[in-house]
Amino acid sequence: LRHGRRDPQGSEVNAPPVIVFVPGIPAPQGSKRHVGNGRLIESSKKVAPWRKAVRAALINSYHPRYFPIFDRETPVLAELIFTLPAPKSLPKRRPVWPVRYPDLDKLVRSTFDAISLSGVWVDDAQVIRVIAEKTYPYDTLTASRGANVATGVHIVLSQAGGLL
Repeated sequence: LRHGRRDPQGSEVNAPPVIVFVPGIPAPQGSKRHVGNGRLIESSKKVAPWRKAVRAALINSYHPRYFPIFDRETPVLAELIFTLPAPKSLPKRRPVWPVRYPDLDKLVRSTFDAISLSGVWVDDAQVIRVIAEKTYPYDTLTASRGANVATGVHIVLSQAGGLL
């Protein structure tokens, strides 16, 4: 039985939430570079390993035979908390937000592309609401909201229901 569909009695079956932490250094989706013959490649060499890490974490946490967890008609809510490497110049006595590179929207793009490659959902167009945040490890402002000592991303994906 696929999630997001109806069971034999006609009741809708909700997809279970997908909750996973992906360790690593989050890489932003950059620009593409034209290399000839109509081919485009990623400008950043960091994107491919990041996508591979996200895909592997999802496949290892959720058996691929259950994919897609969110079928084509399922609206998805996504929450992403990126924990970035702290710069050496980070003040120790006061909380500081990561207001510099990388851009949050580009981190979301690269991570959504990796989730699509994993097969958890059919297409990232299914996402109707995104909550995204970037922080430093054990940032005093966000430690209680999921910041980690390790760099990476906390991903929570759930089926939307009754929001509209």
